[in-house]
Amino acid sequence: MKRPALFVILPRIPYPLEKGDKLRAYYFIKGLKEHYHITLFALYREKYDSDVVGQIASVSDQYSFYRISLWSVAWNAILALFNGKPFQVAYFYNARMKRAIRNAARESKPDAVFCQLVRTAEYAKGLDSLKILDYQDTLSLGMKRRAESSSRITSWFYRSEGRRLLRFEKHVSTWFDHTLIISEQDREALPVKSNNLHVIPNGVDTIHYSPRDCVKKHQLLFVGNMSYAPNVNAMEYFTDHVLPAVLMPFPSTKLVIAGAKPHSRIKMLASDHVIVTGWVDDLREYYCRALIFVAPMQIGTGLQNKLLEAMSMGIACITTSLANNALGATHGENILVANTPGEWVGAVALLLGNDELRAQIAANGKKFVAENYSWNSQIGKLRQIIES
Repeated sequence: MKRPALFVILPRIPYPLEKGDKLRAYYFIKGLKEHYHITLFALYREKYDSDVVGQIASVSDQYSFYRISLWSVAWNAILALFNGKPFQVAYFYNARMKRAIRNAARESKPDAVFCQLVRTAEYAKGLDSLKILDYQDTLSLGMKRRAESSSRITSWFYRSEGRRLLRFEKHVSTWFDHTLIISEQDREALPVKSNNLHVIPNGVDTIHYSPRDCVKKHQLLFVGNMSYAPNVNAMEYFTDHVLPAVLMPFPSTKLVIAGAKPHSRIKMLASDHVIVTGWVDDLREYYCRALIFVAPMQIGTGLQNKLLEAMSMGIACITTSLANNALGATHGENILVANTPGEWVGAVALLLGNDELRAQIAANGKKFVAENYSWNSQIGKLRQIIES
């Protein structure tokens, strides 16, 4: 039986899975491939290897990658100064990919087109197919939050970009038959009110991220793309305002910061009590060695994949209301929520000093994500929308 044709348009090649948008796209297309003939169009800046090609070939039927050049970035940024488009939309515009999508659409007439993030919305504009835009996060809200914690000059840029994104997020919604968002929290902040706006959170691979027997080597863990501003901000907050007070009653405590491309500000945090790993091949090795996972997010939007993975691995987690509002866990039952430095110190000390409570929070957290965040469930929701 011939599968319906689905075009998938992404701002990045969805592998390796070190960024949230790549992880979401990878699992979406992996789950949809059984039911649809997938033609993937994706952009890239850095060179990719044969392993990347092999992984993409395994989850798609056809694929094409298009390089973002420094020249095109500069030219598109200049144009954005005058046309009012968000700079990140300009950054991800590639004329060659747009022509290729138009030509492929004329030849194969796809049944549906899926775009990830507003960065790719223009590629689908005008195509005669069912069109779906995955906003994923409310990017305008993310810019607003970054502005609130930045210096005067960078704050001005973030506020300006936030206003551009706010207008663009509202404008592009009219180009699509359906739109998606990752959480109710982001939905409330999105300048789009429509019955065709659907909340589809991320999932977690509970088989891949399952508890392991291993020796606990460090007390605290944080993982993520460590060049991403909200992650940098979170670790600076924790090491400045929380860790020194935790060390007083628990002087042997060590915090591991694991993840790709650590910013220079992250590297500067390294000390006798803070280990910065950089890229690791398998984050599960670090999850299983940790007693507690901390996610002290102060800025940013969306659902934190790191929390889903840590909870699925059976690790007790502590986070902020900002992150938990998207997650929807219950404080004191399957997670601990802390917002002030004092609350953070108290929560970390409570779990470090109480093995029984830590195990209970961990077990309840694992059960919570298994019941609420399976990829099969999220892909089922997406299929219903595509086939509507």
